[in-house]
Amino acid sequence: MAITAISSSLRFDRRPPLAPVWHTLGLLILIALPMISGVYVQRRGNTSAQIFTRHASLRFSIPAIIYLAILLVYTWWGVRRSGTGLSGLIGGSWITARKVFTDIGISLGFLVTVIIVMGALTKVLGASNAKGINVILPNGPVEILVWVILSLMAGIVEETVIRGYLQTQLCCWGLPVSLAVLAQAIIFGAGHAYEGFKAVVFISVFAILAGLLAIWRKSLRPGIIGHVAFDLLAILQRG
Repeated sequence: MAITAISSSLRFDRRPPLAPVWHTLGLLILIALPMISGVYVQRRGNTSAQIFTRHASLRFSIPAIIYLAILLVYTWWGVRRSGTGLSGLIGGSWITARKVFTDIGISLGFLVTVIIVMGALTKVLGASNAKGINVILPNGPVEILVWVILSLMAGIVEETVIRGYLQTQLCCWGLPVSLAVLAQAIIFGAGHAYEGFKAVVFISVFAILAGLLAIWRKSLRPGIIGHVAFDLLAILQRG
C-alpha cells in the first residue's frame, strides 16, 4: 500500500526515459561482467577457501575503483543527452544545514536498519559455504586509505548508477515501482556473485532497502551516506 502511494506521487510513468534502451542494455552488460567472473571463480576447481590470494587488498581495490569510475562515466554519458545529469539522478539539496543534518540522521537510521536486517538474515541463512574474500580487507595505512576511497566510490557510484539511473529508468519504462525496486536489487545483488550465493541474497536485500529509501526521500543522499558507512565498517572486521 505504501509503495503504491509513493508510486502515484512520483509519477515515474509520465517521465521520459533517462537514456536510450541501448544505453541501459550496455550498462547491464557492464554490471554482468563481475557476475560472470564471480560465478567462474566460485566454481573454479581448487582447494583454496579464498577466491583471492593472500594480501590482495590493493589488487582488488584499485581495479574496483577503476571499474566504478567507468560505470559512473558511462552513466553520465547516457543521461546527459536527456539533460538530467548526475546531480539530477542524485536529487535533493543541501542548501541549509538542517537538510544536511536531516539526511545524515536518516542515513544513520538506514545503517542501523541494514545491520539489524543483515543480522537476522545471518541467523536464518546460516554461514556461507562459498569461497571467502576476507583477504581483501585492508592491512596498514596505505591499504586502509585505498579502502576508504573505494568505499566512497562504491557508495556514490552504486547508488547513482543503480538506484538513481537504473531504478528510475525501469519506472520510466512503465514498470511498477515495487517491481523496479525488486529488479534493480536482483541485478545489483547478482553483480556481487563473486562473494557467493548467500552474499547475493544479503546484497539484494540491502539494495531493496536502499531503493525504498531513495523513493521515500526522492534523493540518493541519505542512501549514499549509509552505503559508504556500511562499507567502511568492513575495516572493523579486519581489526
